[in-house]
Amino acid sequence: ALFGYGAPGFGFYTPSVAWAYNGGAHVPPLDRARARALLAEAGARRELELVVPAFAPVDEIGGLLRDQLAGIGLAVRVTVLPLNDWSDRVIRRQDFDLTLMSGRHGPDPENLSFRFGSRTAIPNLGYANPELDAALAAGAATVDLEQRARSYYRAQEILARDLPIAPLAEAVAVTVFRSNVRGLPNAEGLGLVPTHDFSLVRVRP
Repeated sequence: ALFGYGAPGFGFYTPSVAWAYNGGAHVPPLDRARARALLAEAGARRELELVVPAFAPVDEIGGLLRDQLAGIGLAVRVTVLPLNDWSDRVIRRQDFDLTLMSGRHGPDPENLSFRFGSRTAIPNLGYANPELDAALAAGAATVDLEQRARSYYRAQEILARDLPIAPLAEAVAVTVFRSNVRGLPNAEGLGLVPTHDFSLVRVRP
């Protein structure tokens, strides 16, 4: 689905911001037998709808996810909606069984508060944890990089334990530019500015 430009996602923050990424806080390893046993124990419905926005590669990933979930006995119907309709149904009305979301996680791990904190702007997760809020607040309260890293490592450990989402993939952005351009957000500016912030860009003669 990513046409070779990406990798499986195992963690809860982007490895592209290396100082803040906890490589040990991963989702559990693949275990189809255990997944089927957990579904049976929970008495979960075996027919679900996956609602995805109509843009690549998210809609392609939806088809792959449907096929993979069939391997643990789940029949998934994929519904592809225009982005505004998807946002209305999933974000505003919270009317879905499963959905897919994408987005940038940088340039700073404070973005974890936006995604997972109790005051998140993404209410459809239905997730809140005071322990996580405390770790995120500690990371935002200092400029000391080592202290911040410890706080955000802890936050990712909590997320790996609670599993409010299932990370699927790390996308790769390809940027083509002349050799005399420096400071682009996907090059030297990576981790320093958001994706569409060109304030660090300099062009040499």
